[in-house]
Amino acid sequence: MKKEEKSDICIIGPGRLGLTLAYCFSSGIDRGINLVSVSGRREESVSNAERIIKKINRKTVFIVNNKEAARKADCILICVPDDSIKNVCKELFEKNGITGEGKTVIHFSGLKGLDVLDAAKSSGASVCCIHPMKSFADYLNSANSIKGTLFGITYDKKDKKACRTAERIVGFLNGKSIFIENSSKAIYHACACMASNYLIGLLNIVERMGKEIGVRPEIFMEGIISLSQGTIDNIRKLGTNNSLTGPIARGDVGTVRNHLENIKSRMGSNYADVYSLLGRFTADIARENKWIDMRTYNEFLDLFEIKKLL
Repeated sequence: MKKEEKSDICIIGPGRLGLTLAYCFSSGIDRGINLVSVSGRREESVSNAERIIKKINRKTVFIVNNKEAARKADCILICVPDDSIKNVCKELFEKNGITGEGKTVIHFSGLKGLDVLDAAKSSGASVCCIHPMKSFADYLNSANSIKGTLFGITYDKKDKKACRTAERIVGFLNGKSIFIENSSKAIYHACACMASNYLIGLLNIVERMGKEIGVRPEIFMEGIISLSQGTIDNIRKLGTNNSLTGPIARGDVGTVRNHLENIKSRMGSNYADVYSLLGRFTADIARENKWIDMRTYNEFLDLFEIKKLL
C-alpha cells in the first residue's frame, strides 16, 4: 500500500464491534492501517481491550478520554450505540474540541445517516458510514469470520477522501461493499434486521410450535436449522424465486388450509397471523413464477383472509 494511503486509526467504543475492529487492525501497520488509540467511557471495557490488543500491538494507546484518543488519529471510528453517535461526535469537535481538518470520521450504524456527524463535517472532516451486514457475538469469532462480509457504505459522492477511506477499510477487512444513499438507510437497515433478528423471531415461533406437539426441542431444532440452511444454500445458488418449494409452490390449497386450522386451534390467532402474512408473500412468488394460476392464488388469499386481487 502506498505511503499516502496509510491511516492512523482511533476506535471510540470498544464494545463487540469496536473490539473486533481493533483486533483486526492491531496487526495491520504493514498494510497501511495503524491502530494508534482506543477509547471509551467505561474504564472496564477499555482495560479489557488493552489486555487483548497489547498482546499483538504494544504501541496502541488505551485511554478513557475520547478527545485525546482522537487527536492522535487521522481516521476516527465511532463504534458506539446509535443514539450516542451524535453526542460523541459533538464531544470531539465542539466546545474547544479537536479540528476536523485532515481527518475522516466514520460511524457504523445501519440506520443513522451522515447528519449525526455534522459536528465533524463542520469542523472540516470528511465523514462517512460503514455498516457491516453481520452480527457480532464475540470479537474472536467475529474477526475470524469477517472475510466476505457485505458492508453498506454511505458518503457524499463529492467527498472523494471519504470514499477512498471507506473502501480502504472494507478492503483491509476483505469485505465487499455496496453504496447506500443516505435517504435509503432505514430501508437498508430494515432488510438487515428482517434477515437476521426477525429470522430468530421466526425460528423461535417454530420452536414453540414444536414444543406444543411434544417433540424434544434440541433434536427438533437441529432438523429445522438443517432445513433452513439448505434453503439458504439454495437461495445462494438459485435466488429467492427459484428456491421456493412446498405446498404453496405446488398450489396445494388443502394442505395450507389444514395448517391454518391446526395453528389457530392449538397455538392461537397470533401464530396464525404470522403464517398467513408470510404465506401471502410466498403466494406472490408462486404467482410471479407462474407455478399457480390466478384462481389458486385467490384461494390462498381467501385462506389468509386477504382481499382478492381485482
